[in-house]
Amino acid sequence: MRLLVNLLLFLSVSLSFAKAHPLRSNTPHKDILIVSHRGDWQVAPENSLAAFKAAIQAGVKIIETDVRLTQDGHCVLLHDATLDRTTTGHGHLAHTTLETLRTLRLRDALGSTTAEPIPTLHEAILLAKVHHIYLYLDKAGVNNGEAIPTILALAKELDALEQLIFVLNWPYEKAKAIFQEDLDRVGYCPVISDDIPNLEAYVDTWLTNASPIAFQFRFKQLDSPSYHLLPKILSTPSRAFIAATWPTHTAGHDDRTSLLIHPDKGWGWLIQQGFTLIETNHPRALLHYLTPHP
Repeated sequence: MRLLVNLLLFLSVSLSFAKAHPLRSNTPHKDILIVSHRGDWQVAPENSLAAFKAAIQAGVKIIETDVRLTQDGHCVLLHDATLDRTTTGHGHLAHTTLETLRTLRLRDALGSTTAEPIPTLHEAILLAKVHHIYLYLDKAGVNNGEAIPTILALAKELDALEQLIFVLNWPYEKAKAIFQEDLDRVGYCPVISDDIPNLEAYVDTWLTNASPIAFQFRFKQLDSPSYHLLPKILSTPSRAFIAATWPTHTAGHDDRTSLLIHPDKGWGWLIQQGFTLIETNHPRALLHYLTPHP
């Protein structure tokens, strides 16, 4: 009897996890979702609202962006810790106030100055809400996740917790301690990579205690322990997530292979493996590849 009670309790908890996030309404092993890396940065400056709008217009449902804290504790979107490469400013973002950042302008992929300002996370969330998309917040784990309490507070204020996705290589216990009750509401994706100690036990702990919307895989080669865990994840409700932006995450089946050799050798291979969340620098090309043609 006790065994039956425990089993029913486990199933009840598992179902509550499974329904906690809107992405659960999809069939995780059939539909492909594209994650646009820093928006559509080939159309507008990376991490700009214009780049996000271009990705949305193309049909993307998930936008990857980078969140960092200003000197006065505001969340803004910028990939680098310094301002020099992508803005008209100089120095460390963490040493700069929001008021100063708002006077700067973003540079495009060629380094030319544009009229685009550095966006705040508040602005990006409002955009996401209007267009019913998700924001994957990279760099949220910087400095032991110092920005996460501010991010969560803002998301609650705007009623947008479910629209935020976090990809982190933290063990379950650490993630639970930092996110607390919000861990079951945000779109949390543990990383699976060879540099994680006791990798299989780490994955099992996540599967036992939660039902992540996805696990993001990173493998340099096909004999990687990380790649060998793919069948285990595909047997669960969680999606398999891959960043085709990097050859070192995909054993060479990346964006570059897709564009310079053949998409079947890159994106097609990833889809055949069972990956249904695919991050790319070329969202329009991947969308075209996924669209049936007569």
